[in-house]
Amino acid sequence: MVYSLFEQVSEAAVTIVERPWERVAVDGKPHSHGFKLGSEKHTTEVTVKKSGSLLINSGIQGYSLLKTTQSGFEGFMRDRYTLLPETRERIVATEVTAWWRYPFEHISQLPSKPFCFTQRYQDVKKVLADTFFGPSDVGVYSPSVQNTLYLMAREVLTRFAAEIWPLLCYLL
Repeated sequence: MVYSLFEQVSEAAVTIVERPWERVAVDGKPHSHGFKLGSEKHTTEVTVKKSGSLLINSGIQGYSLLKTTQSGFEGFMRDRYTLLPETRERIVATEVTAWWRYPFEHISQLPSKPFCFTQRYQDVKKVLADTFFGPSDVGVYSPSVQNTLYLMAREVLTRFAAEIWPLLCYLL
């Protein structure tokens, strides 16, 4: 490793942030060479120490989702300050930030076959979206944004429990 060439170096840390480009449409048609910068960020932070210990965190930041129907605001605690009535039909939007840690604790544990961090990011992003929206033809009802965020986090934890260690899952 490069850091072993320098006695004074005890660890190296690298942070990578990727923002996807999205093709733009002009007059309802995909433009042949026009793109706009997407909103969410794919992040990865890697720290490796001279001893070979390793820490790999990855995540998604700023993943904005919106449903225009099939969302309510009901079943919440009420007190004298509660002004809003319950409803079974409203727009709901949220921004998701989720982090996870890969289970490699030493460079010797890295897979010999290429490991695709981008694929895992895309898989997590798909689970979040699928849980938020439900099937494309019928959707899924949510009684509250809190309930939906809980279900999204639970589904990611269930689906990827053996492959990633959830560090922190902010679903705002």
